[in-house]
Amino acid sequence: MNTPLYTAAVLPSSPNVVAKPENASYYEIRNAEELQKPLIAIVDDVPESAGMAAIMLRTQGFYASVLSSGQELFESFRYQHPDLILLDIAMPNMDGLEVCRRLKTMKEMSDIPVIFLTVHTEKAHKMEAFELGAVDFVTKPVELWELILRVRAHVELKQAREQLARQNLELQRLTKEKDEFFGMAVHELKNPLSGISAMAQFMQEPDTPEQERRSLLNLIVKSSEEIFVLLNDLLRINRMEQQGVQITLEPCDVSIITLQLVESYALKARAKSLTIRIDAPKNVMVLADEAALLHVLDNVLSNALKFSPPQKSITLRVIESGQSVRIEVHDEGPGISLEDQKRLFGKFVQLAAKPTAGENSTGLGLSIAKRFVDAMKGQIRCESEVGHGATFIVELQKAEEPVE
Repeated sequence: MNTPLYTAAVLPSSPNVVAKPENASYYEIRNAEELQKPLIAIVDDVPESAGMAAIMLRTQGFYASVLSSGQELFESFRYQHPDLILLDIAMPNMDGLEVCRRLKTMKEMSDIPVIFLTVHTEKAHKMEAFELGAVDFVTKPVELWELILRVRAHVELKQAREQLARQNLELQRLTKEKDEFFGMAVHELKNPLSGISAMAQFMQEPDTPEQERRSLLNLIVKSSEEIFVLLNDLLRINRMEQQGVQITLEPCDVSIITLQLVESYALKARAKSLTIRIDAPKNVMVLADEAALLHVLDNVLSNALKFSPPQKSITLRVIESGQSVRIEVHDEGPGISLEDQKRLFGKFVQLAAKPTAGENSTGLGLSIAKRFVDAMKGQIRCESEVGHGATFIVELQKAEEPVE
């Protein structure tokens, strides 16, 4: 038999106690505010006793769910995961000790702290409860203020453990990512540095022709520039991960930015016999960070030049669509496979398609570009079919036109 004794000076009434129809499967409806509160499951076959505890817990910032048996508790796990269980020991059919024993075999529920409620005071009885995994033991009749303090202490301890576990997982993820980052950085730097070292040694040979020396010197300068670009990308993405993306959103004239960008690539396009066409109406304003937007479009246009074979065209379009502006860069290169498109914006991604004139690609540019676009509350994506070129699309929010 249970002893339904809970003592308290004041037991305020509460409209939040949820009734359960007799012989019905467990159910309970909680509103959005209640879902934010720690959930305490009270398992006691004497509803008067459990009800008093539930009322007091709810006045102290908890949400209390009243259950009359271990079976109801297990049924409730289909819908909820309590933060703590108050478990009476002396119940018919399945006593509290057996409920706790079964609970600790459930992988997803075994970490829920259990406080036993009982009239038993024998040391052996308490030892059995603790051996089964109980975190505390309260003897009836229960002082409700004491029960509240014990519940709060164990809920806070559980929340602290969960927070520590989340932080540990995040630390492990960051450590793994950092190790991969530096591993890839060393790999990417090794090739050009090895090339520079080999060319420098060849230049030192006394019988190396002067014309070949000049050619090697040009290659060293080119490799040094590639290393400089890679280091800048490494520093930029590391800064983004450490400090977040630092931008200032303001109205920018994308027409002017795209025109200046196309003009800056005129010589490189001519060197590869490429034609860059631009279709951009005047005074198209977007809400963006000008430096970040220039970096994004520079990367996209640079890739279009790298992957385009000679005698082809690259088209840059600016299209107004409702409250957004779409900037498209289309090339006539080899295209990008669906598999490569899935990982296109990751770090150090090397695609199946290769630059057509041996240009260097760090594999970081699009990852940085996506972070900038996300920070500007826009979208960047690629539409491509192998053998039919690729179109990179940057969509940004339209801004008010400048006042003339």
